[in-house]
This record gives sequence, C-alpha cells and structure tokens, in this order.
Amino acid sequence: MVNPRSGHQLAHLHRKFEFKTKDYIYAIGSKYPDETSKKCEVYDIAKDKWFEICDLTQPRHYHTVTVHDSRYIYVIGGRDSMNETPLESIERLDGYADLFKQKWEPVPIVNKDNAWSPRDTLGSFALNDSEILIYGGDYGWISDCFNFNTKTNVITRME
Repeated sequence: MVNPRSGHQLAHLHRKFEFKTKDYIYAIGSKYPDETSKKCEVYDIAKDKWFEICDLTQPRHYHTVTVHDSRYIYVIGGRDSMNETPLESIERLDGYADLFKQKWEPVPIVNKDNAWSPRDTLGSFALNDSEILIYGGDYGWISDCFNFNTKTNVITRME
C-alpha cells in the first residue's frame, strides 16, 4: 500500500468487461488522525500495483464496507478519524467508472422511524440486488439489524 493504515476496510471488486475481467482490491479509510484517514487505494491484481484514488468525503475508521450489485462499494458508519465521533453516514463509489475518475458520494439516507443511529465496528453484507443488511456495532453495544434499500436510500430497523 502507498499509505500506512489501521482501522481500515478492504473490498474486492470483480469487474466484467466484454472479453475480459479485472480484479481490484480497495483499501478504504484509516484510524490515523491526519490526511490519510480519508485516503483510498486500489490494488490492481493483474498489474501487481497499488494506486491512490479519490478520497472519502469524511475521514473514517472502524466502518463496514459492502460491494453491491458487483458494481458499487458502500462505506457505512464507522468513527470519525479526526474527533473519534461515531458516524451514521453512508458513502458510495461506482466501481464501473474509470479508476482515476471514481468518486465517493454521500448517500442521502431516509431514516425511517429515526431508528438508525451513529455506530462503529459494525457489519454489513448484500442481501440481494437492492438491499444491504447492516448489523450490530458499538456506541453502547448495539445489537439491532437494519435493512438499507439501495434503490430508495430508505433504512429501516428489522424486527
């Protein structure tokens, strides 16, 4: 990697082109309270090389990452690396864009019933082509689960 990291997450993106495939590993965020906490890098497996790409919109660590629909990378929650405040925000990157034109964008969350709250050390995974399950976390040992709809940006607590 180009930058030292701690508290970061990795994501594997398998891109399919017409006649070939490419695999990338993304290193996202860092605990260090400086400019590296927003840094993201991509490891191009075929080239055996790391490249710096666009920064996150918010410095974060202890977040969760989900690859969705074999295209998008979602970064959820975590802790602000500059002031150690838990985060409730979600960012998304379109992995189909040219590697050096990719950009993180904040996702405007529709927090149904105001049940979603800031949290770090949480988990997530893609349920299907329009939903991500988000579970657990720390901000007082949280054990609830949420469904995030990637088409509507609605996040709802699961019973």
